Amino acid sequence: MKRLCLLPMILAACQASEDARQPSDAARTPAAVAATSVAPVAPVAVQRAIPATPIPATPVADPSGEAPPNAPPDTPRVAEVKSIVREQDEAMAAWSKALREAGTDAETRTAWMKANPRPSSDEARAKLLALVQAEPKDEAAWQALSWLSRQPMDADIARDLQLEHFAGDERMADEIAMFGRSGPSTARLVATDGGKPVGTAADLDRGLTRLESLLARSPHKKVKALVEWELAERARREYEAGRGVALSDVLARYARIAADYGDVARGRRMLKDSSEMAIRSLTVLAVGQPAPEIAGEDLDGVAFKLSDYRGKVVMLDFWGDW
Repeated sequence: MKRLCLLPMILAACQASEDARQPSDAARTPAAVAATSVAPVAPVAVQRAIPATPIPATPVADPSGEAPPNAPPDTPRVAEVKSIVREQDEAMAAWSKALREAGTDAETRTAWMKANPRPSSDEARAKLLALVQAEPKDEAAWQALSWLSRQPMDADIARDLQLEHFAGDERMADEIAMFGRSGPSTARLVATDGGKPVGTAADLDRGLTRLESLLARSPHKKVKALVEWELAERARREYEAGRGVALSDVLARYARIAADYGDVARGRRMLKDSSEMAIRSLTVLAVGQPAPEIAGEDLDGVAFKLSDYRGKVVMLDFWGDW
């Protein structure tokens, strides 16, 4: 009831304060009325200054998208690359949409795909490679190679050309996730125990050589950091597969990344945090290690610790509600 009684008083005080800020009728000339109708009163709230975000001097456009504001006009070669990529991507998007609309029945989808083959990218790839060969170092070549590096049949050629002509470009940081892989045009495929085709060791070494070359040639910290991360991840997979890589070597890689490149972001996380998580998963959380302590309350509100059940069979059920 007290809160309800105070509300009219607060409203009245606010109105009085507002009335005090308004000019008298004599002072409200037509010009003043027009001014007050256009410029609203600023809120009486202290706002924290927000630092301005620097705008890159030369914004980079997606080859298949629209140029960012204030970007320089496309050169004829860049415009041609964008046109080729856009036409191919639109054809593929239309085909995919029609396939989804054909239904979910496997037999129906198979019959539809036989009658409607996937759009060929041969012509688009050939045109883009010709553009690159004509001038392999300009912006059009960069955009063409970025697209070609994601096309399986041309991936290795495109990545080798990126390394040859754009090793010093900071945008190579966006290519690292794919850069150490080999495409099926050169990879000899073998079957694992699970029947999934993978490249042989020789093919994987080609990607490794490419990454190490980029690490040596790039002047940019972010590129070097992401290459080091990719190399550490490769070493971890080799260690976990029992292929002769020592755990100490893997841990040393992650520790070096945390020390030298910890302030570099990879996705939504800093490399320092990612490296520390990797080290923890390989040591504290490794198979055979004692489970980390867990403390909390059971469903009856009784405090407990996981160590209280040492020597007993325990089932842990982790769940969440987001």
